Amino acid sequence: DAETVCMIADIFAAAGIDGVRIEINSLGDTDCRPAHREALVAYGRERADALCNDCRSRMERNPLRLLDCKQERCRELMADAPVMLDFLCGACKSHHERVLDLLAGAGVPVQSNPRMVRGLDYYCRTAFEVLAPGLGAQDAVGGGGRYDGLVAELGGPDTAGVGFALGVERMVLASGDRSEGRSAFGLMVAPLGGAAAAPALVIARRLRAVGREVALGASDRKLKAQLKHADREGVRYVMIIGEDELASGRGTVRDLVARQDYPSCFDLGEPAEAILDAPERASAANGGACGEA
Repeated sequence: DAETVCMIADIFAAAGIDGVRIEINSLGDTDCRPAHREALVAYGRERADALCNDCRSRMERNPLRLLDCKQERCRELMADAPVMLDFLCGACKSHHERVLDLLAGAGVPVQSNPRMVRGLDYYCRTAFEVLAPGLGAQDAVGGGGRYDGLVAELGGPDTAGVGFALGVERMVLASGDRSEGRSAFGLMVAPLGGAAAAPALVIARRLRAVGREVALGASDRKLKAQLKHADREGVRYVMIIGEDELASGRGTVRDLVARQDYPSCFDLGEPAEAILDAPERASAANGGACGEA
């Protein structure tokens, strides 16, 4: 459980998304949940007339969801509702404390939220959510926990499990504009025609293998359409591979910022590092053929 939360923290750190808050709770297990459920339902029934329609329908079917209703009136009414942490059996309590200790030791900050629940019945013990700033009410960008009941619910044997899900679109929104006007790709390989598709793919993979983020154009699109797409995405350098380039074995570089073409700037069979140097060699050639510099 702790390793999974650490993985979540590492993913958001690697994505450069700052200010993320990880909230954690324990939902107990089949031994200690029934007592909490009974207490929570009793608490809700006393206030049923004032609860929203959704909460009234959840009360018998999934009472845990009473704790995370978004209606302000319901949140006020359920503010003092019994929480699962107060009903944990000895084993679940020890498990939860151990997870928290491991996370503290790993230097991963988490915030206890006894009102945080997950809506699916196969969850047990650890549950967590990831919240990102700047997204308003829809600030949850991921969540997960322990799924010990999942395989059995699907008809299989009792099997322990743990996992999480992320909202990619919300992660993009949370990351903000980090491009400073240019694409993270920086490079695009533009194949012209079916014959160029295979060598373009090989070059793109070669560049990606050394850690560069490279966009690959569609070989059935005209050069103008590919360049327009690259410019819209903020790509600066487009490496063009067409009939002439295939015949000569040397590719063309177009600098979309300088609006300049540099023919014969790199050998199609060159190592990735040499290809990556092609734009600089092209600029140094002052518009001439890179191979002639």
